[in-house]
Amino acid sequence: MKNDKVRRIVTLGLLAAVAVVLVALVHFPIIPGVTFLEYDAGDIAIFLGAFLFGPVPGLMLTTVASLIQGLTVSAQSGWIGIVMHILATGS
Repeated sequence: MKNDKVRRIVTLGLLAAVAVVLVALVHFPIIPGVTFLEYDAGDIAIFLGAFLFGPVPGLMLTTVASLIQGLTVSAQSGWIGIVMHILATGS
């Protein structure tokens, strides 16, 4: 039982790390003139985690990945970008 919880936490942590790496490597604007509308490949890892473990761990994974992304990769969007990413991906 304890081993299963550890495995689940480690897998969610790895998926959060993969999501942040994908955001850092693969993001580009959808419309060239509008820089805040961009394709975010990190959501693939988040959706995979949500489908594997359920909606609540998926929302936690979304929150963690959005916070890390908002503080490092997409720092220019500020706290509004973090909240909007959580709402858009979480919905």
